[in-house]
Amino acid sequence: MWVYLRDERPHTGKAPPAVLYRYTPDRKGERCREHLSTFRGHLHADGYSGFADLYRSADGTPAGVTEVACWAHVRRGFFEFHKATGSTIAREALDRIGALFDIERSIAGECALRRRNVRRALAREKIDQLATWFDAQLTVLPGKGDLAKAIRYARSRWAALT
Repeated sequence: MWVYLRDERPHTGKAPPAVLYRYTPDRKGERCREHLSTFRGHLHADGYSGFADLYRSADGTPAGVTEVACWAHVRRGFFEFHKATGSTIAREALDRIGALFDIERSIAGECALRRRNVRRALAREKIDQLATWFDAQLTVLPGKGDLAKAIRYARSRWAALT
């Protein structure tokens, strides 16, 4: 089951919310690419590789779909690790991500220009510091451990997250 949602209300959009459910007998990437073949805009989705072709242009022009990765998916890895181990590194990751969530809560319902300006003023530095901190943690953590995997998951989606 493929579920596509549009809800612009938190961002002062004028379009009504809508949900589309599409059933397919499998989860092949070609299915979502068929469904979204005429879509242009930002796609907020998980890291499912079937979406990847939507974010690429075949002819060198900008792709019609911009990937927007999910901070909640990133946060989950740290939350689960902290819950299981009490890790101070995982706790700090949660706090740093939480600070970004706080910024988003403060601008919910604002126009796009205001949200962008607030993000540039308040979030950009925190995001840059988080990237540096993540990279430093990778130098001291076991490479195959769950915490390092959570960091690599975030860093592999960094452009789409930021």
